[in-house]
Amino acid sequence: MTNNDKMLLHIHPHLEILIGGNPITIPADIGIGSSMWKNHTIDTYGMTGMSPLHTHDTSGTIHVESNTVRNYTLGQFFDVWGVQFNETCILDKCSGNGKLSLTINGVSNYEYRNHVLKDGELIRIVFG
Repeated sequence: MTNNDKMLLHIHPHLEILIGGNPITIPADIGIGSSMWKNHTIDTYGMTGMSPLHTHDTSGTIHVESNTVRNYTLGQFFDVWGVQFNETCILDKCSGNGKLSLTINGVSNYEYRNHVLKDGELIRIVFG
């Protein structure tokens, strides 16, 4: 095990996305498989062969596994995935009239991309 492979941060927030009332499946292998790993700016903090922000399955669990104790944001997860997310857009859906909402553990949140991921929290993004 190299120094880069010593895991110093290991947390699991959970992500749900609903568009028009329909749940969207969060893909497996975000930050692991090359087709689901689009942005590599935080790779140096990950374990060998994966981004520090990744998924293993379609459960919606975001695995934060890092060789450094630092904050990671919801926006960074979407960057790794390679899809858009901000206060008006999620995936391929955009609207400037407040159709997108973000809640953390049921409480409205307006940090959007800047929300710092925390262990065990439920992140829900609703569009429409």
